[in-house]
Amino acid sequence: MFDWLFTSLILIIGFIILVTGFIKYVLLGWIIYLLIIVVLWIIARIWLCFRK
Repeated sequence: MFDWLFTSLILIIGFIILVTGFIKYVLLGWIIYLLIIVVLWIIARIWLCFRK
């Protein structure tokens, strides 16, 4: 029951984002988020090398 509700809610929100043009900002935010994760991963690997 609730899985259909969540699926339809996500589809409606996605459709609204797509139609209103906010998809640019959602994708830009996702790319920035991934960039931050990659940079933090690289810093963590460097930090672990220096701790040994």
